[in-house]
Amino acid sequence: LILADLLEHLRDPEQALVNLKACLGAGSTVVASVPNVRHWSVIKELLEGGWNYQEAGILDRTHLRFFTASTLATLFRDAGFDIAEAQGVRLVDAETIPAGLPDALAGFGLDAGTLAQESEVYQFLLVARPALQATAEPVEATDVAHATSLPAADEALSIDPVPATDAVPTPDAVPAASFDNPVASLVMLTCNQLQFTRLCIDSLFAYTHTPFELIVVDNGSTDGTLDYLDALVAADLPVRVIANPVNLGFGAGNNQGLAIARGDYIALINNDLVVTDGWLERMIDHLDKRPGVGIVGPRSNYVSGPQLIPDLAFDDLPQMHAEAARIAGEQAGDGQEFPRVVGFCMVIERAVIDAIGGFDEGFGLGNFEDDDLCWRAVIAGHRCLIANDAYVHHFGSRTFAGEQIDYERCMLSAWDHLKQKWGLSSELRLGLRHPPAAFRAPAASLRAAPARHCAAGAVMRKCSRAGRALQRVG
Repeated sequence: LILADLLEHLRDPEQALVNLKACLGAGSTVVASVPNVRHWSVIKELLEGGWNYQEAGILDRTHLRFFTASTLATLFRDAGFDIAEAQGVRLVDAETIPAGLPDALAGFGLDAGTLAQESEVYQFLLVARPALQATAEPVEATDVAHATSLPAADEALSIDPVPATDAVPTPDAVPAASFDNPVASLVMLTCNQLQFTRLCIDSLFAYTHTPFELIVVDNGSTDGTLDYLDALVAADLPVRVIANPVNLGFGAGNNQGLAIARGDYIALINNDLVVTDGWLERMIDHLDKRPGVGIVGPRSNYVSGPQLIPDLAFDDLPQMHAEAARIAGEQAGDGQEFPRVVGFCMVIERAVIDAIGGFDEGFGLGNFEDDDLCWRAVIAGHRCLIANDAYVHHFGSRTFAGEQIDYERCMLSAWDHLKQKWGLSSELRLGLRHPPAAFRAPAASLRAAPARHCAAGAVMRKCSRAGRALQRVG
């Protein structure tokens, strides 16, 4: 259900949402766009004594209600919805709040902590779903292996797990060196979906044996996620939290985490994962034993490309962990090089990030920035590898479940950015196979890359099976 610039025109938007919720079936999704009355253009006019209605915009003369980020979140919660995704739309070259003004207001006791960022947001985009009633009692066991049940792995994983326990891990469960000298930095993005975040973090502390720190970048959660993360910090766990008032997207959020990561290895992980015993150790082992490999990804049940293991058969977490142990034993030390590792879970040597930088934030909320990162790494001489002996369970697409209207739009927008950046033909359509002629421009771009990225006298090696195809078209 799309509510495009609608709620601000209603006399009683909360009652309208309540009525709509009663008409929605299971799995329904509401996508809403609402203008932000806390935008600097409105604040500035108020400070100067004005409030002038216009034919269009935030102060459209037909608007009956006005919302900020917090009041909009309250509106949906009170109407019985969970906000799954929230982002802010900014205007290009718009005037912004003067530097120092939020701090000055805070000096007078005003809560201006989010003013600087929120005042840049012209309009909010929300994805919300009817809140579900609890159907199961909280699990008392603290062993993550018994904290939830799973649907069969070859299904779409549309069944949510039983909520994890309210307890947080204890410092005793973490290698001592994690606090001061982490070998690895785990960077996780969150945007609501608290039950999946709990499950993922429980598995990280239970099944990761390498000293690590956990950096969580929250993209505007409103479902209690921040309270849970604060509890982890208060429990003296090696957890650091960055809280964004709105969803900055996959690339920008991960770049925030990368900027403060201290480990020699950086693992980027979605919050809808369950890791298995030794997952990180096996991927780091591939990096250590294979010179030239700089990025490693695991196998999974829900991922595109050759990382997918199809037709897995298990119904709960104990069975899943048993299957992961079987895979680890049968495939011990085995890996396959591939020029792309999917960003739901990837382990990267710090040297790679130091050489090529982080994610391109031009891809927006998500999609293809992991492809772009891998391609840049390959050009700079750092190969990518799929660890056949490491399995990570992925629930998949939790933020864009349901109709996935927004997901498709984000995908197509990111695809256009990828084509423009890499010189691909604008006629290339997503999901179709294309003849070699279509790749003449990217082939030329790849051949020219050494001049841009490598020192004089460097040797270029063919590092993927695409080499011959590139030679044929060039």
